[in-house]
Amino acid sequence: MNCKYCGYPIPKAAAICPHCKRMLTQEQLKQRKEMNGYMTPYAERIEKLQYEMNKNNIEKNEQHINIKPYALILIVLLIIILIVWIF
Repeated sequence: MNCKYCGYPIPKAAAICPHCKRMLTQEQLKQRKEMNGYMTPYAERIEKLQYEMNKNNIEKNEQHINIKPYALILIVLLIIILIVWIF
């Protein structure tokens, strides 16, 4: 298997490219697992960390989406109050 980023060959037990020092992607880790029939403990840990990072990013995005309607309502109310106060 070669590194997705630099094309350098990656040893079977490695989860990080020895050339560019980047982690394998989740797809590459899954391919490695399918090819070898197992995954090294280090690669398993990296896969779990990548999954947790993606899960946290999704949760953060959902929180931002939920805040936007409230912010819009607040802005509209403030504009209405300002217009009433001026006139």
